[in-house]
Amino acid sequence: MRRVFTAASVAAAMLMANAPASSAAEDPITGADNPVDTQPIVATYHGEEVVLADGWPRNAVSCTEVAIGDVRCYDGVEEELKDLADESLGHAAAAKDRGMKIPGALDTKGFDPKPLRDASAPSTKSADSTDGSVGAMAPTDCYSGYACLFDYTTFGGRMLRWSADGTKALESWNFRDQAGSGCNNRSGTGNGTHVSDWRVGWDPELYVPMGYCVDFGKEDYFYGGSWNNKADTVTFH
Repeated sequence: MRRVFTAASVAAAMLMANAPASSAAEDPITGADNPVDTQPIVATYHGEEVVLADGWPRNAVSCTEVAIGDVRCYDGVEEELKDLADESLGHAAAAKDRGMKIPGALDTKGFDPKPLRDASAPSTKSADSTDGSVGAMAPTDCYSGYACLFDYTTFGGRMLRWSADGTKALESWNFRDQAGSGCNNRSGTGNGTHVSDWRVGWDPELYVPMGYCVDFGKEDYFYGGSWNNKADTVTFH
């Protein structure tokens, strides 16, 4: 049976917990376990299909899993909001907050998403203090209903969003060992986000609670250093 080291971001404590035995295959060079379910992720970008593991489109800054099997990549925040405001309440609310009037956008009346909080800060504060202007990535760009990973510890660079439960093997998303920060803006009960690094025998795990953002560069990693550029998989449930 495998064991997992869990770094609870809000409590800043290291916990140990049992995890189910893994069926992952070992890397022939390092001997480390490879994440399971590394099926190719095919995304739509400007009407064309791209396999993310082969490389992101040159100008794409975000890729969003709208639903299982429906992944779309965009050149900027405004482009994404215009495309998804009629399908996603989180996108519709974000567009409304930015003063964007998008034909066919979902009605957000009564929908009042709470601002994300920064779990890495010395004192918990609203993460939306970072400007999320159109064209720039920030915690406010992790819309309600989604969990997100960012390329940089400053919640910038390339960005991934997911809404569906499951384990995402970041190698398939061309994001393995590249995540610098993350946010969990999912709703409901039990919707924690678990970021894992696959190792030989012992798999460190970073927990991002619902409603929080975490700078991975400020989270201690069990084997030394920080969690920056350590994530191999991310699991939502």
